[in-house]
Amino acid sequence: MQILLDKNIDMTLYTNSLSSTDATYVAAQLYSHVYDWQAKGMHIYLHAGEWLNETASVSKAVENARWGMHSKTQIYKRNGDAQNEVMVGTYNIDNRSNHYNTEMGLFCRGNDQLVAEIEESIRSRAKNGYQIVGNEEAIDSQNNPVNVYGSGEPDTTKMKFMWLPSWLFNFLL
Repeated sequence: MQILLDKNIDMTLYTNSLSSTDATYVAAQLYSHVYDWQAKGMHIYLHAGEWLNETASVSKAVENARWGMHSKTQIYKRNGDAQNEVMVGTYNIDNRSNHYNTEMGLFCRGNDQLVAEIEESIRSRAKNGYQIVGNEEAIDSQNNPVNVYGSGEPDTTKMKFMWLPSWLFNFLL
């Protein structure tokens, strides 16, 4: 991401906050980078950890779960290019996905309607979360200040405690 930011590529990221993941060590690494990315121009939105009632759930217990099973969606848009792309899959941009895990990704090029629908879905979800706007500063969709972590104690202390071990093993993350 740093290479793309250095090239002034317009990027928007929507990902988990501390309140919407069980992977505290990953959140610790995210929060150690996210403020620098935002300062360099990346638009960063975090999921607030609330159930979005867009589709029926398989169980009421799922609606309050904090777990790491999720897919990744990436949209690649080029100005003036009718060959925009979308990728949906399990692939993470990390060494575990590159070398250890069995990952998959489905790429689709040339279906601008699909790209637009997926982009609108992501933007809709981002509006239900909050945006990083500065160093440890975030706002909701009405521009009200919110907790940048999306979570209180003991989660924030646990995440901060996990920063050093997650940094030491960053090559695996």
